Amino acid sequence: MTGPSGLRAFISRSLTRDARGQSAPIGTVLLLIIVLLGTTAVAALGAVVIEDTRQQSELERAEQSMTLFDSRAALVALGSSNQQTIEFPNGDGQFEVREDLGWIRITHNDYDGAGAEETIYNRSLGAVVFTNGDAEIAYQGGGVWRRDGGGPARMISPPEFHYRDATLTLPVIRTLGSGSASGATSISIDQAESGHAIFPNTTARAQAADGTEIGAPYNGTESDYQNPLKNGTINVTVKGPYSEGWEEYFRTHTTGTVYADHDNNIVTLQLESTGDALQDFQMPERDGSVSVPAMASNHKINNFTIHLSSEKNDFNQLHWSFYTEDTADVEYELHVGSQKPLCGGGAGNLDVSIYYYNASSGVHHEWQNMSIDPATDPNFNVDCTAEVLTMNFTSTTSLTYGDIDTQGSDNKWHYGPEITSRNVNASATATGHIADCDTDDNGLCEAGEDDPTYTKDVSKESLDFLTNHYFSLMSPEFELTVHEGPGKGKGSQSTRVDTGNSGGTLDYEVTTDSRFITFLHITENEIAVRLR
Repeated sequence: MTGPSGLRAFISRSLTRDARGQSAPIGTVLLLIIVLLGTTAVAALGAVVIEDTRQQSELERAEQSMTLFDSRAALVALGSSNQQTIEFPNGDGQFEVREDLGWIRITHNDYDGAGAEETIYNRSLGAVVFTNGDAEIAYQGGGVWRRDGGGPARMISPPEFHYRDATLTLPVIRTLGSGSASGATSISIDQAESGHAIFPNTTARAQAADGTEIGAPYNGTESDYQNPLKNGTINVTVKGPYSEGWEEYFRTHTTGTVYADHDNNIVTLQLESTGDALQDFQMPERDGSVSVPAMASNHKINNFTIHLSSEKNDFNQLHWSFYTEDTADVEYELHVGSQKPLCGGGAGNLDVSIYYYNASSGVHHEWQNMSIDPATDPNFNVDCTAEVLTMNFTSTTSLTYGDIDTQGSDNKWHYGPEITSRNVNASATATGHIADCDTDDNGLCEAGEDDPTYTKDVSKESLDFLTNHYFSLMSPEFELTVHEGPGKGKGSQSTRVDTGNSGGTLDYEVTTDSRFITFLHITENEIAVRLR
């Protein structure tokens, strides 16, 4: 070790021993640093999780509390109690009463059958709002709604809006008051107004900015607000930050038409008036139509009778039809014809036929009876003195299944070319619109049997069943349009019927489908809310 090489070896061994001696404390320091960083990260992450969990717990508790508030508010608003008080425990978040938040407007469009619009009700709703961070839970209009991060509202509990059997009961609940509170909060609810009648009603409630009245009577008339509704549509519009929650409710509790304007926080529910069951009607001119609104399905027609007045030709060469078009790919025609005069010694028979075709299902049925004698069949009677032919299409007179015999010319039927070019289904099976039931001799469900499905394979059937069956398939609404032959088009049709002295009766039960409305009941109810 005395030479240079020995010295270098000694120094090298010394440095190596020093490095090995220092590695233990350096490793310990590094380990402590890693542990410290990990602990800090875990603590920070745990704090976030704990905070999120705590906030979520607060919001869930707020939902429950607001639902309790909803039930208590309903007691006060609807007259079961004059006052209620609710204690909310201490927690994060803030309560606020916003009297002008959101509004509801109810209109009756086309109430006169000529396009007029009536504003039945138009006032603010107000709300009680709880906020915690970017989450918001609110009571409005008898319902509870929630929004997170400024996103769309969703329903927590439903509003005071009740639809059943074509009847809408809408107790509008308005929230009055102001102020805010946080922490442990006491909320009192006082009755300001309960059950003020809006519809039906006879007294105007208020005036709009342009001076027109809001409330009964209908604008430009002396007509009070009365049930049943006879024309047009009822439109319920809600505007405000919870409109998408209202939209959710409208879509899930009715089949009415819903229009949503998300950019402006507006949603509208439209319900069609059922009007009166059609019953007596004046016969329209050829190519004119009779509207059949809101017909119940499942064989609910009580009477379908037509009386045609002759143009002084003893009904000679009569060819007259009711047909439908633009009805969900369905073609239907009820045709009445005679080759000879029914009066004046002609002794002609009536030819009655029914054509039905559904492009979607491929169902094609044709029925005909070419030998109905109006002199002997009580359901088809001709008064030759008055020249009036009366026909009952809900009668026991039967038709036979098979291709319609057009007797050499198809221009006497509106759907003549279709009748002659298409072959009927091999058998007529009446099904598709109604559950199994025990039937009577006419194939109709026996008394007490609801919602029947009628299925049978027959070669003959009564007009009563055929009318009920095909009208049920086309329900709830369609039009019956007049055709007179031979020929198509107004210029080529001949006239055998004096429509001015003709008419009919179509009496049926009205549907309770939730897109229609027959009865409307609206009241205004106000609650005053105080926070302490």
